[in-house]
Amino acid sequence: MKKKLIGLATVSVLALSSQMASASEMVPAQIVDNNISSSSYETASQQEIIYGLQWNRYTDATKYQVGLFDITDNKKITLDQPYTTDRSYNFPLLKPYHEYRGWVGAYDSKGTLIAQGQTNFKTKEVWGDKTQVFRFQVELK
Repeated sequence: MKKKLIGLATVSVLALSSQMASASEMVPAQIVDNNISSSSYETASQQEIIYGLQWNRYTDATKYQVGLFDITDNKKITLDQPYTTDRSYNFPLLKPYHEYRGWVGAYDSKGTLIAQGQTNFKTKEVWGDKTQVFRFQVELK
């Protein structure tokens, strides 16, 4: 009878320690998951602040090309779609507290550059509590 009690006690202890190990392995994963969802929630509540350019219509222009240079980093920014037929352009997310030079070129139907202009501007925050759009004027000459 004594051997049976010791055997049952050993099995119970092993089963209990196995459950405790499983539980302790699960706790860090739950904490990590909570951190991820919390972080994602905070980012989701912020809205991007949009910076862009706008310019005057230029006679005989059929398309416009937009360029961007980061003065702070001394680096040309490659834009995915630099050509437009519109007279405004929103840049992808820019760096906060940087100075940029925006350039616009007007092209005729033959693809000849017929006018251009540029402006320098500085960004501030790039995320905020609400969506905001800041467009800087470029005069084409």
